[in-house]
Amino acid sequence: MAAVVREIAGRGRGVVAQQSLARGSVLLSCAPIAQVVKSPATDGAASCAHCLGPLPPNNTRGTCCAACAEARERAGGALLDRCDLGKLHDEHREYGRKFPLFAAGLLANLLAGLARDRKPPDAWQHAMALCFTDLPEEAAPVLAEEYAALTSAFVDAGVTTRASLDLLLPLTTYERILGAAQLNAFELTTSRGLVLSCLLPSVASMFNHDCDPSVHVACDTTHEVAFVAARDMQAGDELCISYVDTSLPFEERRRALQQQYGFDIG
Repeated sequence: MAAVVREIAGRGRGVVAQQSLARGSVLLSCAPIAQVVKSPATDGAASCAHCLGPLPPNNTRGTCCAACAEARERAGGALLDRCDLGKLHDEHREYGRKFPLFAAGLLANLLAGLARDRKPPDAWQHAMALCFTDLPEEAAPVLAEEYAALTSAFVDAGVTTRASLDLLLPLTTYERILGAAQLNAFELTTSRGLVLSCLLPSVASMFNHDCDPSVHVACDTTHEVAFVAARDMQAGDELCISYVDTSLPFEERRRALQQQYGFDIG
């Protein structure tokens, strides 16, 4: 791997180059561990339920290929399809609250992994390793209502039992997932114009912010994400991305970073 996570003086953990990197080189590529489509593709084609790439004409399966069908099954897609998550989707459409849908996808992934392998899948372990923030106390009533809607959807569909959810996804774990999403969610636009919010695994979630980033984040026609060197770098250089749109005026960037990530820029 061209990049590795290390402790950086005064900045906590971050990502540094393990070797010299030329501008334009791909440091890392990965797929989301959880994702929510914020707006559909603008090219007019329907999207694969797994990779978000274009579906072939007359496709009725919902996935673009056998590999995506298998990957979605392994991630708990069939379990998720059985659940009525209408209330959470309504909140997403009306208020932009996408993080509860992250939790639903991760829970389905966890249940599928436990049933298949008798251990938590990689996506769940990556999610539990993400740094997270404590949510404000005033949000507690809304979080409890969302949690009740989410867990009831899985129980009512016969996907799992209330007792199992009390162990696997207590309210404290649900709040942790939302706190992790608050700090780690990426918003990406594919080359098809589809906008998604997602959580990325492992090293991809560990880049620090810089308003003059040395790494750009991009995706093509699918949800596969690439981290690309924005300039030449040497081994040991810290690799940073921008958490906000660098074209925004300084004060807008400053306000966005303070509100969402809790730090200031000078």
